[in-house]
Amino acid sequence: MKTCKNFGRGRLLLDDLNNAAYGDPVAMGAIFIYYDGYLKKLARKKFYDDDGYIHFYVDDERMSLLDFIVRTTVVMPTIKISYW
Repeated sequence: MKTCKNFGRGRLLLDDLNNAAYGDPVAMGAIFIYYDGYLKKLARKKFYDDDGYIHFYVDDERMSLLDFIVRTTVVMPTIKISYW
């Protein structure tokens, strides 16, 4: 049986998601701490050195774009748009 590896992060609580949706900065911080490793993994870029070895680094531009996407995804559900 496989077990979930959360690397000491614990679980993300539904209360944190709800509070973050209403703009609570502490809850938003908890969400970013929880997803930090995943976002860094998505923001990685690969490059080759002069000897042909592969190296990876976290691209700051990609990281800021992912940060923006997560912030708007968490905060946007509270904005009510009326089409009528």
